[in-house]
Amino acid sequence: MRGRARNLEFPIAWNRVAAWVLIGGLLGSACAYRPIDPGTEPFPASTLARDLDRSLLAEGGADRLVVEVDWVEGCKPGPKTIAGLDRILDKYLADGLDYSIELDDEIPADRWDDREPVLPLIRDLILEFAADGFPRSPPGHERRYAIFVPAADGLNGFAFNWRGREGADVVKELKGLVVAREPHRRYARRTWLGVDKFERTTLIHEFGHVLGLVTNDRHEMNVVESRHCTRLGCIVTRPTTRVILRNSIPGLFGVLPDDFCKLCRRDIERARAYWAAHETTTVDEPGL
Repeated sequence: MRGRARNLEFPIAWNRVAAWVLIGGLLGSACAYRPIDPGTEPFPASTLARDLDRSLLAEGGADRLVVEVDWVEGCKPGPKTIAGLDRILDKYLADGLDYSIELDDEIPADRWDDREPVLPLIRDLILEFAADGFPRSPPGHERRYAIFVPAADGLNGFAFNWRGREGADVVKELKGLVVAREPHRRYARRTWLGVDKFERTTLIHEFGHVLGLVTNDRHEMNVVESRHCTRLGCIVTRPTTRVILRNSIPGLFGVLPDDFCKLCRRDIERARAYWAAHETTTVDEPGL
């Protein structure tokens, strides 16, 4: 009798799950977030050109990009994660910009301390291991940094842009991102997709921020300090409940967001057009 009871309960539970996923997917697809400014006038291309990373996206920018990847022992990124970033670089970097992704240092586990907050420790590790200690790149060369750590005070990850100064001059600059293993391991335990696919989404998401997305008020979420896209299927949106529901049906088939939406792509193209029309004008890069 116990066996029969279990057999009866099992399909009922799955029916509820299927109904929840279907309803959530339909609702999520229909309910994009409200932008900061839903006005009909185009967002200024000059602002996009200021905010996006000209050195990596514009022809005539950098000649060479190295993305250095370090990880705390036990947090090495998987092949799908690195392949996802490689595809984004190949698709969006300026034509002719040579690039490489270098798996560099494994940071010993005894250098990690789980006591919260861990963000100061992450900062110390970045400053120690990133490109041999926060160096200045040679002319025409750009470096971006990624570090995979056990945890980041509850965050999936974050992007950063740090500048060291000597007087009034910027003498050193480091742009990069952090990916935390623990939340992705937790997501993977609840599904069959694996840590590798979940970390791929966060790596690409944060690299979108490194490039300067999203600052276009016409499709930036209307929340404080968002810099996230209103489109629920965009990789640079915020992983809210609504976003998770919208992506639940593709997720059943192992598909997670892995690219910028058409609005983010349009921002890049409009910035490129602006740069091409103002080749002799210097466009300052923002802090990320």
